[in-house]
Amino acid sequence: KRYGFVPLSVDDSAPGDVLWSPGHVALKVGSNQVVEASGSKKKVKYNPIHGRYKPFQVAYRYVG
Repeated sequence: KRYGFVPLSVDDSAPGDVLWSPGHVALKVGSNQVVEASGSKKKVKYNPIHGRYKPFQVAYRYVG
């Protein structure tokens, strides 16, 4: 547990969890969707979790 977050598998993640891949994070918002920005000058958008060029490797859940 670091800073109130615990790691878990991406498959066990729920809406509100943070998903991580090297150099990128996103927020899970649905059963198969995340909200993310693909760059600092790009708009925030909804994308599928799976079928990505760089798949998410771990999820983090805030537990306080």
